[in-house]
Amino acid sequence: MKTTVYHFQRSCMKLLLDLLLLLTAIKSFFTTHNFSMIRLADKIRQRQSGITSTEPDVVQSASVRNATIRDRLVLQELQELRTNLSSQCSIHHPDPNKLHEFTLIVRPNEGIWADGSYHFNIVVPEGYNHTPPLVHCATQIWHPNIDEAGRVCLSLLRQSSLDFSGWAPTRRLLDVVWGIESLFSDLCDFNDALNTTAAEQYLRDPEAFHDTARSYVFRFAR
Repeated sequence: MKTTVYHFQRSCMKLLLDLLLLLTAIKSFFTTHNFSMIRLADKIRQRQSGITSTEPDVVQSASVRNATIRDRLVLQELQELRTNLSSQCSIHHPDPNKLHEFTLIVRPNEGIWADGSYHFNIVVPEGYNHTPPLVHCATQIWHPNIDEAGRVCLSLLRQSSLDFSGWAPTRRLLDVVWGIESLFSDLCDFNDALNTTAAEQYLRDPEAFHDTARSYVFRFAR
């Protein structure tokens, strides 16, 4: 009987010790993870304030490697975005603590929408990269593929597509930015319109469409 009690006590002590070690590891993970995310958020805040830093943009640590898939991909792809953005585009984080939410600003230098500044709010959902980013145009625009509520018609943002132009886990945030930028040039499609009124006006009277689009530029995109 004494032997049984002794073994039971030893088992309980071992269980308590394992639990204590687990709690210590969890505390260490969240402390390091929060510190890493704060460092990256500070770097973005510094960049937006015009302050440069010699530290690397992406903090490589065990906590980052163990972050959610969405967060890990965003950390990697933000650097790719900044390296490959065209001169017509820029990105801005309204809240540096939310790296998965940012604004893309497109400033076309030619075409119907030239000289305007168009703001697209982009949210990377938790299910990324199996789920596409959510895109909303915050600037009122007269465009066949962007309606007046700010919804954007872009094939690669479609979760399900009959062809290979829809969203796939192999796509990146850079593809989304390129796609949005191309809506102001070669991807502008009057035959697959979201704003059917704008598309019908163009097909009926291209000059009237041009005049309406330019009036939107001067009224809403300056």
